[in-house]
Amino acid sequence: MRYGYACINKTLRSKNIFTSRTCKLAKFSNSDGEKHVLNLALQNVKDLNTILDWNIQNNFNFFRISSSILPWYKLVQKYYKNVDELVIPILEQLKLAGEKIINNNIRVSFHADPYIRLASKNPNVVSTSIENLEMLGWIFDVMGLDRSKFYKINLHVGLKYNPYDATLFIKHFKYLSNSVTSRLTLENDDSINMWNVSKLYNDICSKINVPIVYDHFHNTLAPDTLYSTFSDIYNNYIIPTWNNITPVIHYSSSKKIWENNFFKRTAHADGIWDFDYNFWKEFNVDVMFESKDKELSILRLKTNGVLQ
Repeated sequence: MRYGYACINKTLRSKNIFTSRTCKLAKFSNSDGEKHVLNLALQNVKDLNTILDWNIQNNFNFFRISSSILPWYKLVQKYYKNVDELVIPILEQLKLAGEKIINNNIRVSFHADPYIRLASKNPNVVSTSIENLEMLGWIFDVMGLDRSKFYKINLHVGLKYNPYDATLFIKHFKYLSNSVTSRLTLENDDSINMWNVSKLYNDICSKINVPIVYDHFHNTLAPDTLYSTFSDIYNNYIIPTWNNITPVIHYSSSKKIWENNFFKRTAHADGIWDFDYNFWKEFNVDVMFESKDKELSILRLKTNGVLQ
């Protein structure tokens, strides 16, 4: 079982090491805007390598890379596509990161932004969604990572449940390249009027061979309507969609229950307070912890003997 954290390493963030630098469009529009954006991207990918080095030194073998690592990609993609001399250092850093990932058997992933909606009825939203997903697939390709669900690109349907939206999702899914479809996964939502696990499986995932990423906290907020135990969900929905690749689950604690009752019920806690290792070890899964304290919460679990 792998344990991972998402995007930000808080130990290093205090030293200004992070991977989501960007700028406002006004800054981009300046005469040197494109060079500035590419310089931000270079800083991001250099810091990705620093974070990977820290993960290796501290025995973290699962990490979610920020989907914002290449800012304003659409507006500067001509440089990437033409392998302009301005992007060669960026590509070299991405390849270096890929080598570290492969050589140290690290599992990495992306989580697409909330505005990525393949099931949208708006052609502009669909076009933007496809462009964004293709960027993420392209990054993994540059890094030299297999086109496999082991390196997943995860997203939500992003809309209220409607069987017709499944039809649209499947239609637009077919516009994606193999770079994306070979890595794409879908996650259950945290609202009862959106997409729970059984809806994802029956309407989309079973039809186009897309694995389900089970989010445990989301399932407590919007429980599956057909199966009440994780064992049943695991055997009926998760295993059939992952095709012999270790499934990923997301785990977080409720901030409202464990830390501050004034927060909304969907808020993620800073720490992980209710993870039962003895329960989850019975399943072949890798766990992405979505706590706000990132790697620090996992280190606390290890120190307290919760994780082995």
